[in-house]
Amino acid sequence: MTSTIAEEKSLLRSIYKRDRQNLSLSYKKQSEETIYARFLAYLQSNKPKSVIGFYYPTRDELNTIPLLEKLEHNGTTCLLPKISPKTSKMEFYEWTSNSKMKKNTSFIFLEPCSNRKKTPNIIITPLLTCDITGNRLGYGKGFYDQYISSHNNMIKIGFCYEELLSKEVLPSENHDQKIDIIFTENRTIYIS
Repeated sequence: MTSTIAEEKSLLRSIYKRDRQNLSLSYKKQSEETIYARFLAYLQSNKPKSVIGFYYPTRDELNTIPLLEKLEHNGTTCLLPKISPKTSKMEFYEWTSNSKMKKNTSFIFLEPCSNRKKTPNIIITPLLTCDITGNRLGYGKGFYDQYISSHNNMIKIGFCYEELLSKEVLPSENHDQKIDIIFTENRTIYIS
């Protein structure tokens, strides 16, 4: 019996979730610091006046809050998503360290109370893993894929622990959006 791409992706999600949970806290912390230093160097040399859309970290995701705070301190406009419970449409809103946050009860994560909607020119996508061809495996809801497909003028970036970077090309479907750059603690991968 052959499995569908959706079934393959579901199986891979469970494997990579488990693998990420098994990473040591010291490895995660050290890797995050190195990944963020690489990203900051990239911004400084390539995109110093960026408007960056992030994700709010949940579960075992890379904790982007220290990076958001550093970027805000340096004058970068940082955005976080809000997802409409009625339409399931994602949009980005300005975030500062003083922003009030509220729990999105439909999707169980925090989002800014801000009404200052903006469009990023760089977007950091949440992921469980990705491969060196730019395929990413997220959580299967498709929010970032939908957003990216309707906003093509942005650089799409993934932060991935080297230990979780897929050595195989990940299965993908027509609606899946590739990322342009991958930052790991060991390297920066530009997808051509």
